[in-house]
Parts: sequence; structure tokens; C-alpha cells
Amino acid sequence: MKQKTKKEMFLDATMRIVAKNGMLSFSMRQVTNETGTSEALIYRHYTTKENLLFQCFQSVDQQIASLFTEEKMSVIHSEKELYEYIRSLWMKYFTFLVQNDYKTLYYFEYRDSPYIVNVPEHETLSAHTYFKGFVDIFKAISQEHHILNEINENYLWTYILDVTGLFAKRVIRGELPKDKESYENVWRLIYSGLSCL
Repeated sequence: MKQKTKKEMFLDATMRIVAKNGMLSFSMRQVTNETGTSEALIYRHYTTKENLLFQCFQSVDQQIASLFTEEKMSVIHSEKELYEYIRSLWMKYFTFLVQNDYKTLYYFEYRDSPYIVNVPEHETLSAHTYFKGFVDIFKAISQEHHILNEINENYLWTYILDVTGLFAKRVIRGELPKDKESYENVWRLIYSGLSCL
């Protein structure tokens, strides 16, 4: 198994700390305590706390985006096939979130924090890689099968991201079961919202 670099150790420790204690109480000192290194070394790699937090967010963001980069929309002949295709895409996303527990808790903590608003404009462009493959596929499905009609697509992405994230956090924290039936129940709720479009 490949040994983590110092930078990867800092990212990992940061995400674990924020997932456990929240964003507001986070400090660089906690990372030094967790990794047994000096603050000077962390600052050498990341320059600021804000940059470290952003790099953590972006690393998860890119992992999510990579789930769908190779995905190509298949030819769909029926509503049942469309349903199964969308379900398989969503299930891939939800499974990733649940399996990457502390990264998911970090990811949504960051998305809901003031830090996301303060990301510099040039970094904002790279920050919005999350879910890109899924979004592109959904756009193609929507155009071909007229799913969105007159609904602004930003509402769709917000609905899918936020509601899926909310349920994933509940499963991660043990408030909902982590089993196939639970995943299917969450999917049915998500899809019932999509079918209203």
C-alpha cells in the first residue's frame, strides 16, 4: 500500500478533524497535533488555513467528479430504462458518499460554511467540478426526454446534491440503516421529487 505524502496526511487529518468537531472549531494546531508535525511545515505546503480547507474540499470534489468522467449516456428506449439509468448514476454517487464517511461530512460542512463564499474567483471555476459528469449526463437526458421542461436546472442540482447529502450524513452517523433497503428508500424519495418535474 502506497504511503501517504505529508500533504496527503495534512488533508486527511484536516477532513477527519472537521468531520468530528465541525468547521468553526478547526485550527492548524489540531492538524499539527494529529500529524505530529510543525505548523511551519503545514504553512509551507498550504500558506493559509483557508487554502488548506479549500484544498480538502477540492480533493473530495474531484473524486466525486471522477466517478462520472468516463460515463456515457446510453441509448434509452423506454421510461423503465431511463429510470434504471438515472438510478444507477445516483446510486454510484450515494454509495461513494456513504463509503467515504469523514470526507463526505467534511465536504458538506465546507459547502455550508462561509469559506465557500470566500473562495477567490479563479479558484471558484475549479471548485465547481463536483458532480460535473452527472450534471452533463442529466442535461443530455433532460434534453432528450424533456425532464426539466420549464424548471431552472440549478434547482435540480441543488435538490439532488443537498437532499442526497443530507441522507448520506444520516446514514454515516447511524441515524438511518446502512443497507440496501435504506439506499433504495432514499432513492425512491429522491426520484419521487424528480418525477414531479
